[in-house]
Amino acid sequence: MIRIFIVIQLVCAAFLLATCERSNMYDLAKYGLPPQSAIYLFAIGQQPGNFGGRKNADDMCYRQGIAYHTVVKASTVKAFISFSVIDEMRFLVPAQYWYYPVIGISPAMVFTTISNSWLDLWNGTPLIAGVNTSVGIATTWWSGSNNDGSVTVNDTCSEWQKSDTTTGRIGDAVVSSLSASPACSSLQYVLCITY
Repeated sequence: MIRIFIVIQLVCAAFLLATCERSNMYDLAKYGLPPQSAIYLFAIGQQPGNFGGRKNADDMCYRQGIAYHTVVKASTVKAFISFSVIDEMRFLVPAQYWYYPVIGISPAMVFTTISNSWLDLWNGTPLIAGVNTSVGIATTWWSGSNNDGSVTVNDTCSEWQKSDTTTGRIGDAVVSSLSASPACSSLQYVLCITY
């Protein structure tokens, strides 16, 4: 009788462990690895507005930002830009990770807290430090976004495919410089996130 009881307990324990492990694997596959301690923001240089869509922008951030994402041991790198209504910068980080702080990294590897959480970037909470100065730039950067991180549909250089007289929304100390949408042929910084 004791043997049967022990076997039943072992079967139940194995089932529970397998289910938990499978759930964790599903979450990792769906959302990626969670941030180790923060979500980091960095600048990679100035570009006209024709960097070729999300995949090319993310690849550019990965290649040109190796020094940054290697230092923080990050596994995810994305361009900090809104492309379309189904690809807005506010949703670059899965909701499960919105409570992590956002920290800017300058070229001199100075770390500056921008906000206490990813959510604080979008909900109207005053930022601790300006986005542009935290990443070590004194000027503006391509955002394609409103202050709440939603896309500015007519100001994305045709989803970052054109470098002509169409316009692209820029950011400065905050996500959106609402009064400014320069021509896509102008040079603006590109910002990236990594976690």
